[in-house]
Amino acid sequence: MLLVSNNDDFVAEIADTITILEQGRIVLQGSVRQVFAEDNWARLSELHIQPPQVAQLARSLNLKALTCDDLVSQLSSK
Repeated sequence: MLLVSNNDDFVAEIADTITILEQGRIVLQGSVRQVFAEDNWARLSELHIQPPQVAQLARSLNLKALTCDDLVSQLSSK
């Protein structure tokens, strides 16, 4: 199934892979975790894309989480 969306939080929760285009060219492509990895945050910012809010919150808590389930799991294990 193909989904086109600009809602990064929704995409992070449901997608398996992401392809980001700029002027019709692929600039980032891979699994959700690869594309939204902290290593790519600067590049995402250049493309005017924000990492998912859960990932940003997790980072502020010194955790690594991409989805709500990831974050809850990490918080409940502490």
